[in-house]
Amino acid sequence: MTNKVVTTLASTAQRHGFVAVRFNFRCVGKSAGTHDAGRGETQDCVEVGEWLRAQQPDLPLLLAGFSFGGFIALKSAASLKPVLLATVAPPFKYFETEPRPLHPNCPWLVLHSTDDDVVSYEDTRTELMRYQPPPELVTLQGAGHFFHGRLNDVQQSVSDWLTGNGYSA
Repeated sequence: MTNKVVTTLASTAQRHGFVAVRFNFRCVGKSAGTHDAGRGETQDCVEVGEWLRAQQPDLPLLLAGFSFGGFIALKSAASLKPVLLATVAPPFKYFETEPRPLHPNCPWLVLHSTDDDVVSYEDTRTELMRYQPPPELVTLQGAGHFFHGRLNDVQQSVSDWLTGNGYSA
């Protein structure tokens, strides 16, 4: 929840009028529980999303996530039905043990670097093209997995996408 890509996503969403909630997945940081390969983490995300909707019923729901969090946001979209989904470097390798998540049925952004050394850009691109319609893919060159020195590009890409979907800063 304190990762610089996650905080960039949250602050960008806030500038566009969204309320941002960041949380650690089970067994991360000081959270309890054990890693559940995406199953329990999806349940946790859905519960946080439902809680946020109860707190802010008049606000639209944007799901966003980085890496494993992007995978969980995509899986959670089927239950939460957000108005927008933004994922950064989502690892599609989890589909080996889980069913492929459904299309979120909302505008969906995927931001990924071609030289990601943790999540394969080509694997991600191949999986994205299986969705109809495919999400909007923004490709960065030379940003790596953690976007060192490129957070402004992440912020600008997400901000432009939010503006293009009717959520101006």
